[in-house]
Amino acid sequence: MLQGCLPSRLFDRIQQAQTDPFTPAPESDIVPVRHGGTGEVLKDIPILKMHRVSRKRFRALCADGISVQFNKRLIDIEYPEDSTAVTAIFADGSKVTGTALIGADGARSIVRQILLGLEKAKPTTAPYIATRVTLQYPTAEQALEVRKLHPINSMAVHPDGIWTWISILDVGDPSKPETWEFQLMSSWKKADEDGDQLNPLNSLPLSELKTKTKRFAEPFRSANEWIPDGTPVRMNRVTYWPPIAWNSHGGRVTLAGDAAHPMTFHRGQGLNYAISDSARYVAAIQSISTTGGSLEDAISQYDAETIAKGGEEVRISIMNTDMLHQWDTLMQSPVMQRGSARNE
Repeated sequence: MLQGCLPSRLFDRIQQAQTDPFTPAPESDIVPVRHGGTGEVLKDIPILKMHRVSRKRFRALCADGISVQFNKRLIDIEYPEDSTAVTAIFADGSKVTGTALIGADGARSIVRQILLGLEKAKPTTAPYIATRVTLQYPTAEQALEVRKLHPINSMAVHPDGIWTWISILDVGDPSKPETWEFQLMSSWKKADEDGDQLNPLNSLPLSELKTKTKRFAEPFRSANEWIPDGTPVRMNRVTYWPPIAWNSHGGRVTLAGDAAHPMTFHRGQGLNYAISDSARYVAAIQSISTTGGSLEDAISQYDAETIAKGGEEVRISIMNTDMLHQWDTLMQSPVMQRGSARNE
């Protein structure tokens, strides 16, 4: 599907956008899910040709040949009378007019807020704490030890209701493991005393994360224990939004990706569905010339499919998040039953 969204000159360079651009993605692979307490493999989840991409590199690849304007903040959308145009209005006073506007501006989409209003567009916060750490390990030996279970990513679930993840984020030089960048993630259900809001710095004390993960088997325990002092531990809200219909204003405006259906991250489907949306939007536009249909009809069909398909994955993803954090339901969770396959 991604191949159909990119010109061949860009898709042929997709390996350059990977977190490890020196290792081709295998035709098939597995993601091992381990018992957090013992380290035993609970299940090897099969996957087909997974390109784990660096957000920075993938964004640069997709933007190749496109004039992207940064530091623009959308504040309103206008639909000129007696026109098929749409105008985006920005905080700096500038306006841009075109024939279509696609809100692909993330889980807290401004476009979604403009189309539906603040309350209807507001995502729901799930009762979980999620942490994220980006780091390089002090020694090559430590980096190799942390990466030994899987070259790209591995995860473990502890019976105490804690999920944790190790992934390689950037391999700049395969011969220098001490320069590799890793991402560690953990999540657990909020206790009542944790409250509803993140602290002002959106951070967790490193000592608290190390205490939480000390109960894990290797290498998950050491992966967190070896985090250098002073490394920030970011906290993220775990949010989702079951999509509802929006007014496309004659097909001139729509939503895609996390703007259309933000979902919890534990099944790893956000980018997959964004790519699916992109492919279907292009097909919808192409159908106008091949069938003689209208823009409004083509985008109405796109919107209906986006809401139906994305909405079902939002439902599955929050169910999966809930089940991953309860030991007695873990093995029945969607990620354990169907892996990372998209819901069709």
